[in-house]
Amino acid sequence: MDIMLWILIALCFSAGLVGIVLPILPSVALVWAGVGIFHFFIDAQLLSWVTWGTIIDQLSSVLVVKRYGANKLSTFAKGLMQLIMVGPSLLMFSW
Repeated sequence: MDIMLWILIALCFSAGLVGIVLPILPSVALVWAGVGIFHFFIDAQLLSWVTWGTIIDQLSSVLVVKRYGANKLSTFAKGLMQLIMVGPSLLMFSW
C-alpha cells in the first residue's frame, strides 16, 4: 500500500511540473494533492510549518493578483514564480 501511495505522490508532483509547460493541467492543485496524500496517508507530523505556510502564501498571493484585475499572463507568471519557490520548500521536512 505504501508503494502505491508513493507512486501516486510522485505522479502528482510530476504532473504538477508538466503543468508548467501545459497550462491545461492544474499544476498547483496537483502539487497540493501530493502534499495532502503524504500528510494524511504517510506521515502527518513530518511536514514542517514552512511547507504549510508556503502553501497558504501561494494561495493568498494568487487570489490577490486575480482580485486586482491582473491578466492571464500576469497570473500565470505569479503562479510560476510561486511554484519555483514552493518546489524547494516542499522538500523541507522538520527532522
